[in-house]
Amino acid sequence: MRGSHELLIDPEQKLAFIACEGNDRLLVLDMHTIQVTSSAKAGRYILLTAVPMQFS
Repeated sequence: MRGSHELLIDPEQKLAFIACEGNDRLLVLDMHTIQVTSSAKAGRYILLTAVPMQFS
């Protein structure tokens, strides 16, 4: 991981989504194991936004 730029945490799933500067990657970190479970090329500008969802 190079230059962590943004972080979004999903507390229910225990996942962290990390946007990286320098290599333009989006990482998914399993907070149970502290291991990166996925990595994808995401482009130069990554913006992580949390949108609250409600289900009835």
